Amino acid sequence: MTLIIVVGIMAVIMLAGVIYSFHHFGGETPKAKKKRLEEESRRLRPQKKLDNIVIEIKTVYISGMDTEEDKKLLIGHIDRLNGAACVADIEEKKAEVWLDRPIMDSEIIVTVGLAGFKVTGIDSREPLPGECDE
Repeated sequence: MTLIIVVGIMAVIMLAGVIYSFHHFGGETPKAKKKRLEEESRRLRPQKKLDNIVIEIKTVYISGMDTEEDKKLLIGHIDRLNGAACVADIEEKKAEVWLDRPIMDSEIIVTVGLAGFKVTGIDSREPLPGECDE
């Protein structure tokens, strides 16, 4: 009977070790996954707080944005627009502009141009439920 209990305990320990090793060598432990998800949620939200509810999110595709300084410059210019907040992604060369009032695409294109970049395209969508809740 004692042998069965010892073998059972060893099997549980080995199973836990295999599961942990899988997560560890796969590059993502539960703690790392939680940290990555928190960073992603922070990255997807603009720093600027809008006065009203978000009515539209425009994805602006940009050429010429290559460095962190370029990203900060672009965000600074778009955040100066009344009713707009921006978050940018250097790797994907795009910015999400969150709007709490209607803003024409041409106004965004001019603002991006003043920052020294070129708009290659703009997509527009309504925010998803819960996406803009604070």
